[in-house]
Amino acid sequence: MKIRIYSLIFFILLCTACGGLDEETFSNLSDANFYNTEEDAIAAVNAVYIPLTGLPGSLIRATELPTEIATTRLPDAPPGSLDSHRTSDIVLVDAINSVWQICFTGIFRANVVLNRVPDIEMEELTRNRILGEARFLRALYYSYLVRMFSDVPLVEEEITNFSSADDIAALQVPRDPSEAIYDLIFEDLSFAEVNLLNKSETELGRASSESATALLAKIRLDRKEYALAAGKALEVIDSGAYSLVENYADLWNSSGNTEEGIFEIQYGNFPNFPNPATFDTAPSSVQGAIAGTGNSAVVSEYQFFLSFSDGDLRAEPTFLLEAGGTPFVDFEVPTPHFKKFLTLDEIPGKNFPIIRYADILLVAAEALNETQGPDNAYEYVNQVRSRAGLSTLAGLTQEQFADSVFVERRKELCAEGHGWFDSVRFGNLAETVQASSDFNEQFLIDNPDTPLWLEPRGVVPSDPLSTIFPVPNFQIVTNPSLLPQNDGY
Repeated sequence: MKIRIYSLIFFILLCTACGGLDEETFSNLSDANFYNTEEDAIAAVNAVYIPLTGLPGSLIRATELPTEIATTRLPDAPPGSLDSHRTSDIVLVDAINSVWQICFTGIFRANVVLNRVPDIEMEELTRNRILGEARFLRALYYSYLVRMFSDVPLVEEEITNFSSADDIAALQVPRDPSEAIYDLIFEDLSFAEVNLLNKSETELGRASSESATALLAKIRLDRKEYALAAGKALEVIDSGAYSLVENYADLWNSSGNTEEGIFEIQYGNFPNFPNPATFDTAPSSVQGAIAGTGNSAVVSEYQFFLSFSDGDLRAEPTFLLEAGGTPFVDFEVPTPHFKKFLTLDEIPGKNFPIIRYADILLVAAEALNETQGPDNAYEYVNQVRSRAGLSTLAGLTQEQFADSVFVERRKELCAEGHGWFDSVRFGNLAETVQASSDFNEQFLIDNPDTPLWLEPRGVVPSDPLSTIFPVPNFQIVTNPSLLPQNDGY
């Protein structure tokens, strides 16, 4: 369903990127004094980036906690509550509702730009670049919604008097078929590919043409359109615009924007707007090496930590095993914590990578294996493994290679918001969570006095969470037009 209602958006523009996206505060705006100049258009598209800054915490809760990668223990999540297949759990329910609201807020803001900017006098290339940014961001927001919830409202026009995503409820907008959403995503990204600047010309923090191509590769992969996914991934690789940083640890020992970053949510220069993933992964009661404390909302399953081999150079930058002299067994939640986004005193904040080059190398490896077998795919996965200090793969069957790519994605990209999407694509969520649960149960039997936080998690192989999330109940209560609920919920 398309909505065509016009009005002014009232917003506060926050900083979203070093260099290119400047902080400006606007008040008392009206149709008469805004959307008139090129500067107004840039300010409007800057606002489309803003909802992303609230996304990482909810995203990693929604996409890592249902898997064997992570667990949680919060005051409102009593023991047993993070059974990954109980979607009434407050932690998971809050996360998926937040993703829904954040993404629709971004979509609404993008639609304002796409409606207003064409009428502003400016150089055509600049106008198309601004429209390309808005369409890239709309596609990114919709890519999370459609992959998590399938059918969602298709909103292509400006919404009247909106201040937040809650305003869609008043419109009683029904859901549209997922294929219609994908059609819009592909249309938007195709426009963005052509009209965005390439990486070398793009201001830090803004989407580039290569960002659009990389997002297309990832979405095609999740749809199992392997030939298309491989083609787009190879376009990014062959562009020469990106490379792996030499040391994996260097990704996390800086604010971000390395040669590996394809698109990142910007926090590094703006300590007053911290990365929510920092708080959600930091220990809840330890200070010292960490600037502040967190809430241990997303912490590593012990078996996942143990799955890293001794020679894997990614282990040390990934896991926090002590803080301020306190070992992890004495943390309030005694299990290894994720270290990637923890801010040290000398680093005020860390960006959150939406897409990085290692991800695209693994997309290429997986897609090429599915279409041609592993022979032409080894070079891409082996680049990632070599950087990690691991031996290269060779002599695998197609199935063995696919399994290896799954494991590589787990260890390379954990706590970055990919876990659930990968599990759905590989069809192994129940299997991997059950194995983790069995490990925890046996470990507790063998070590009854352990201080570690381990808990068995019941698994139903046919559980709908293996393929789709429920539409958030809060959204249905305020907008019954979203019914019927997804199957199984």
